[in-house]
Amino acid sequence: MDSLSMLQSCSRIDWKVRVRVSRTWKHVSARGDVIGISFIGVDDNASRMEGWIRSALVNLFEPEFVEGRVIDIQNFAVRPYRDYETNKSFRGDNHILLTPITVIFPVEQILPNFPMHVFCCIPLNLIPEHAEQESYLLDVVGIIQSVENFNSYTDRNGIEQSSVRFVLANNDETTISVTFWNNLAISFMRQTEGFEPYPITVIISSCKVIMHRGNPTLTNLNATRFYVNPLLPSPHMLLNGIENFVVG
Repeated sequence: MDSLSMLQSCSRIDWKVRVRVSRTWKHVSARGDVIGISFIGVDDNASRMEGWIRSALVNLFEPEFVEGRVIDIQNFAVRPYRDYETNKSFRGDNHILLTPITVIFPVEQILPNFPMHVFCCIPLNLIPEHAEQESYLLDVVGIIQSVENFNSYTDRNGIEQSSVRFVLANNDETTISVTFWNNLAISFMRQTEGFEPYPITVIISSCKVIMHRGNPTLTNLNATRFYVNPLLPSPHMLLNGIENFVVG
């Protein structure tokens, strides 16, 4: 098997990797057509890479990409991101492209130490440095503060919208405002209900930095996920971020 960290963009298409499916999300056109599926694969060396399933291959491969499942992927291409591509789930040079000759083999054996997620969290005080770019999304970690009431309304197109705002803080008094929308907002409220008397640590993976009234804020896109109390926070982690943090 090849390690994700060793994959290079070249003419080779006989790569073989074993990964756990960390995350998948669909890309849908304005007309509601699925134009492709993105996924993040994590290998047993705690490397991660994003991959792409184009629309013509979705029906063939989507059933194999179950979040949490370990699979072997054989015969695929590795290509660099193009300069105009935006909102990559994390900073990276290359990504996996499945092809018509790609083969997927589910791994049936139990692999207890095979990681599920890998994060590279940016310290909150450094987020403004990433606010002017559109290329990639960020992982961040902090303690939840000041959760506002859940907001639900119907927009001018008759579509129901939901949102929740809260403040994320570290231990040097750096804070940043976060807004989750729709399904992620609903999930956030459900998972944090009842935690009010206690500090709630959260990792937000693949969140979008936007500027609001001159200040950076965070929000979610299709790739965004959050993980409540994934670990006991350390002062070093909250102040300096965490690189290549692994969750099993």
